[in-house]
Amino acid sequence: MIGLAIIVILIAFGMFFIIRFSVSDQQESITKTVQVKELPKNFLNTLLYSEAGCEGSSATFTRLIGDLEDPLSSSLTCGGKSGEDLFFYLNETLSDLLSQTLGEWGHNYELLIDFPDTAPIEENEIRITNICIGDQKDSSHFPFTGDYGMIRVVLTICH
Repeated sequence: MIGLAIIVILIAFGMFFIIRFSVSDQQESITKTVQVKELPKNFLNTLLYSEAGCEGSSATFTRLIGDLEDPLSSSLTCGGKSGEDLFFYLNETLSDLLSQTLGEWGHNYELLIDFPDTAPIEENEIRITNICIGDQKDSSHFPFTGDYGMIRVVLTICH
């Protein structure tokens, strides 16, 4: 009888540990999935509200992108560039920033900045990409209104 009680106790302990570790693995998997799904939104929000590195100004990337809708009327000077040259500054700065963060973390990505067709600029979009391969993609959209219409910023991260 005592032997049977010991066997029942050992089986109960075994079941306890099996259940405990399977629930722990599921929680880690859920946490990782949520982190990956939230990455584009969190990264894009942080990026757009970060300072763009413009001289004599604490302008954010949102303001710089808004000014690029009509670069000739922009008062910003960033990296020694002004006017239409701000496109080169933005493209170079964002390319470096994305490759040193998302690229270093092993993520493929695409950043699209889409300006309204009515804006007086030659190119209506900026596209920075680190080849998105794979079927799983998570995106975050950040639209805001400029002087000539809706400016759309989209970050897609591929897995």
